[in-house]
Amino acid sequence: MGAKDMLAPKAEAISGVRVVDDYTLQITLDAPKAYFLCKLTYPIAFVVDWANVESGQEWWREPNGTGPFSS
Repeated sequence: MGAKDMLAPKAEAISGVRVVDDYTLQITLDAPKAYFLCKLTYPIAFVVDWANVESGQEWWREPNGTGPFSS
């Protein structure tokens, strides 16, 4: 099931997204999309720490980052 099925909601998980290891996320697209890398810059595409999200309603005020400039 893909993102469209997840949003429908027809699925509980997205099959095209897989955690490879602690530092790698694999995303499988249904077709080539020239704009895909640009879409990854949107906040909705940010990878977040699940434990951080579950820590409380305002976790987003001090999120755990995933990039070179995270604190």
